[in-house]
Amino acid sequence: MTEKPFDPMTHLEEYGKTEQEVARVKSDISGEKTAEDIEALVEERERLVASLQVQKDAAEGQAWKDDATLDDARKRIQELTDAIEQYKHQITEITGSKNPEANRKTIPDIEILQKSNEPFLLETFTALYGKVTAKKAKQEARLEDPRMLDYQALSIDIDAKKFGEYILNPDTQTIDFEHAKPLIIDLPQFVGRPRHEAMRYIIDTYGSTHRIPGIEYWRWILENPDKAPPELKDGNYHYFPGSVLRDENGRWGVPNVDWHGSRFDRDAGWLVNVWFANDRVVLLEK
Repeated sequence: MTEKPFDPMTHLEEYGKTEQEVARVKSDISGEKTAEDIEALVEERERLVASLQVQKDAAEGQAWKDDATLDDARKRIQELTDAIEQYKHQITEITGSKNPEANRKTIPDIEILQKSNEPFLLETFTALYGKVTAKKAKQEARLEDPRMLDYQALSIDIDAKKFGEYILNPDTQTIDFEHAKPLIIDLPQFVGRPRHEAMRYIIDTYGSTHRIPGIEYWRWILENPDKAPPELKDGNYHYFPGSVLRDENGRWGVPNVDWHGSRFDRDAGWLVNVWFANDRVVLLEK
């Protein structure tokens, strides 16, 4: 009996996609479409490619650790590879070009962003952990839409060897923060619950209507305290869920600031910890 070829479109639920996301991905890609339609379709599939690549990397790492499941891991890796190639092919079909970048907004250059953030993050790690520990950080950035992040999975993903790894939101790298309008959100219903649940709620509720800032806004506020919105100077802890970064223990945290009379203090609260009554989320209006 001939085995059917792997069809990633029938396995989207396995990759953690919601029914709504599955419906969007399975939507018809033929016919007349506006530039915005094309851009949205390309972005959707590029997010899937990025998400699948992360899963493929994880499967490859598991294959080396567990010989007992080596065959299963190899099969999974091949399935993910096939899925990635199929989505890349769809991007080509949608845009009518083998170079999708020619038809859409330029994606920020991750190497340039990482280089730009190095001094700030070294200063941050020094402030939080001391000069000796800060120098051990292996700063490595990647771009990922916050809507594709699994905050719960990240909360239990611990690897001290990856201290300094961080994720950036590609949508918020070129914003004029001085003129951006912040939205401060209080989440009393999440007090005492895991922080990752609060972050998931924010992304699901506001991800399509507001911009989700991260390290880039965190950095701008700390480097420009006199220009920072007065709403951030109320003594509460303000989180920027567009980014997460690993601390010295290898745990993922969400960057935040709190105002102390004449200056901002910085930190990155663990996703696994609970949400407190004086915690707030900062978003930006589109």
